[in-house]
Amino acid sequence: MAILSNDKDLVRDFVRINFINQLSSFPDWDAAEDRYLVPVMGFDLHNQVKALAEVEPGGPLTDDEKRNAELLRLCRTVVAPLAYMLEMPLIQAQLTDAGLRTISSDNMQAAHRWEYNNVLQQLADKGSYGIEALLRFLIHNKEHYPAWTESTQYREFENLLFATGEEFNKYFRLHQPHRVFWQLRPLIREAEDFYVAAAIGNEFYQVLKGKVDPSKEERTALDFCRKAVSQITMAMAVEKRSVAITEEGFTLLMGAGNADSSNAGDTPALSAGLSMLHDSCSKSGDAYLLKLQDYLNSMASDAMFAEYFTSSYYEAPANPTCPEPSKNAHRKIFGL
Repeated sequence: MAILSNDKDLVRDFVRINFINQLSSFPDWDAAEDRYLVPVMGFDLHNQVKALAEVEPGGPLTDDEKRNAELLRLCRTVVAPLAYMLEMPLIQAQLTDAGLRTISSDNMQAAHRWEYNNVLQQLADKGSYGIEALLRFLIHNKEHYPAWTESTQYREFENLLFATGEEFNKYFRLHQPHRVFWQLRPLIREAEDFYVAAAIGNEFYQVLKGKVDPSKEERTALDFCRKAVSQITMAMAVEKRSVAITEEGFTLLMGAGNADSSNAGDTPALSAGLSMLHDSCSKSGDAYLLKLQDYLNSMASDAMFAEYFTSSYYEAPANPTCPEPSKNAHRKIFGL
């Protein structure tokens, strides 16, 4: 059974929809769950939530039951709008054995293209906010959901430099930080492995990143690492993801982001704003890497950053130029 059933009243709780046909067809709830919920929750927790959907609560709820009811509600806020977004093309037009047909009558006409695209975007926005709320809930209640914290979806990026979207948001402003961070994790790992670890050595980087109670100097080095990784990640996101810059911050677009494209499948050229952002982030990332290396080279010793000091990545800082002796050094009146 899916998290959402073909119950019109239940569906209306999550999508503002007017059912005009007695025998209304519903979107494929399972497809939306597989595409949007499982990558966030993992299979085990997803199956647990599906089981919750089959139980009718009765009597006063315990704290666990209240928490699970909220989890089920949040999952439905994701599935309902995104399921309709996915199936909107075949709701707007019907696929028949005679080809694609649109339905119109004297009372109702087919929507204009701009109306269609606006509805798609609204459904995508509603679903993306649902994913943001779901991730925030799971993060704040993770001790109650071991099926989530033990899932592959959670653990495969567990040891990143940034633990949460809220932490990443301190270094680069994100719109819907939990959702965007969750989707950026592969790029964050790539930025760590191919840039930071490559610049200072993976062995030392893992030791530094694993510090439970870092010293002042280690915190400074980690701060340079986070600044570099955040900037490089943003540059890669502009290259590899569908992104946008909003008043609330940088974000990744959902499926309806290019709904108005007349050349579906083509890769559009970067806008001037995104091109400038990419160049700026690339330069900033490189600059922070240089600052990190300079800082480590100036501070490393047998007692501080020892793993780096004894590695091939360490470069002794250049000695300052020795000043020439004063021409008056031999004169008692001037020589000091």
